[in-house]
Amino acid sequence: MNPVYPQLARHLDDLPGGYPATASGVELRILQRLFTSQDAALALKLTVIPEPSRVVARRAGLSEAATAERLEAMASKGLIFRVTGKNGHAAYMAAQFVVGIWEFQVNRLTPELIEDMEAYIPTLMKTAWKRPQLRTIPVHRSIRPELAVMTYERAEALLARHRTFAVSPCICRKERTMVGQGCDRPEETCLSFGTAAEYMVANHIGRFIASSEALAILQLADKKSLVVQPGHARAANYICLCCGCCCGVLRTLRTYPRPADMVASAFSAHADRSVCSGCGVCLERCQMAALSLAEDRVVLDAGRCIGCGLCVTTCPTGALTLKRKPAERQPRIPHNAVTAALAHGRARGKLGMGELIHLQLDSTLDRLRTRQKAAGEMKPRVPAVHDYYHEHYQSYHDETVAIDPEPFLGAFARRLAPGDRVLDVGCGSGRDLRWLRDKGMAVTGFERSPGLAKLAAGHAGCDIIEGDFTTHDFTPLAMDAILMSGALVHVPHDMLPATLANILGALNLTSCRRVVYLSLKEGEGAATDSRGRVFYFWQQSELACLLSTSGLRILESQRSASADGSGQIWMGFLLHYGGVP
Repeated sequence: MNPVYPQLARHLDDLPGGYPATASGVELRILQRLFTSQDAALALKLTVIPEPSRVVARRAGLSEAATAERLEAMASKGLIFRVTGKNGHAAYMAAQFVVGIWEFQVNRLTPELIEDMEAYIPTLMKTAWKRPQLRTIPVHRSIRPELAVMTYERAEALLARHRTFAVSPCICRKERTMVGQGCDRPEETCLSFGTAAEYMVANHIGRFIASSEALAILQLADKKSLVVQPGHARAANYICLCCGCCCGVLRTLRTYPRPADMVASAFSAHADRSVCSGCGVCLERCQMAALSLAEDRVVLDAGRCIGCGLCVTTCPTGALTLKRKPAERQPRIPHNAVTAALAHGRARGKLGMGELIHLQLDSTLDRLRTRQKAAGEMKPRVPAVHDYYHEHYQSYHDETVAIDPEPFLGAFARRLAPGDRVLDVGCGSGRDLRWLRDKGMAVTGFERSPGLAKLAAGHAGCDIIEGDFTTHDFTPLAMDAILMSGALVHVPHDMLPATLANILGALNLTSCRRVVYLSLKEGEGAATDSRGRVFYFWQQSELACLLSTSGLRILESQRSASADGSGQIWMGFLLHYGGVP
């Protein structure tokens, strides 16, 4: 066997959903059926962080073109997850085996794959109960007006959060039908929303539907005795409608003596035998065999009840009702799919917060390196950036000196007090220096262009240090605050972490202030303007990660349109420096 498959199995087991090993090795056979050895090797380079193909290519040592083509093919086969941003660019991330890779194989099932999966389910489910990926909520008609139900406990309310819906075949019902053990319930019952719906349709797994059809499918749950199981999050992006005869989760639950202890459910049925007519309809509808008859009266095994409400809606005498479980038995429902996955991983001892931060940092650095490579291949027009400010210092001064700093620096100034020492890096015309000086601050400027430095000193009436902020020793300055308003927009992506760390050396770590203001332009990659200046753009999420790893905590942030009419967006961050973690 190619060693890449055991490596991939361990990689999948490190994801929140898990992929435990077996003595028989059936989990490796499943991977061999799904992944080519090349696909498996590339899957090892993916994490839970969505990344563009250029980043994965660098990590894998492959060309970007070949990597992009292979990643797209793997996403189309449901082996990894593709996320498409608002800009239309694709990013790729690891998909866990369940819920994930397995469900994406609904249109690629074979008898051999089904046989292997049936053999693997018992082992897979043993670890799944530590933190369920699904939860059970009641069917709509079982909820009485006096029963306090949260919006995230109502399937219809979960739908109302979204605008995009898709339906796809239930893989459990389909595989059982293929082996001659199916049921007469509808097959097309798996609902997905938002980006999950878009992925299902893009990969020809499901089809888009209107919200009205999604609601109609939910109504099938009551009619066809299907358990409503959304993802284990308040903002769930999918809902499964499951039957006890086909669903791998419910079939496994039925083998345990107390399924109620293993599911995330806020409710349980209650039986009033005194009004039971003994019709037996509820016995047929219960998917957990939690109900029986004794002396022509219903008997409820509370340890088997998962609170789905199917028995309640057809009880002719009202003998069966739903009640909320005691507070100590209420499940904790994470806010969204991301926090749910993290909680699931922690329950399994996988993907702790520290590991996630390291993954995010590594991903950010890889993005910066690949962006810088792309920027290095560009041929910016001359003059170079620093030459521009050396040669055009007077016109730049005249263009910027009259702009009012209050809209973007007001919050920064309010964090300071008269007498506080402030360093303005890249002080340009001296506009901000004078504004802060007039508020009583003790200001010092730092400027690379000798011409601008001279003009700034005259305008602000303060000392200006001339130098290169990437190499200058700032440590003797002992400042209370640092201002970097647009100063770092020309710093290449891979140089920004070191440049920022160097400038932060100017702060007095015993000061009670340690306030920093930084502004950069939002976007992707780099671009050269009509004056020959190269600007480097940032995504807010990547910049936030870099700031955090630099010891900076975001106090406030704002986005504003550039005053030059270019349509570009400035991101401004008010920060507190606490030291590198």
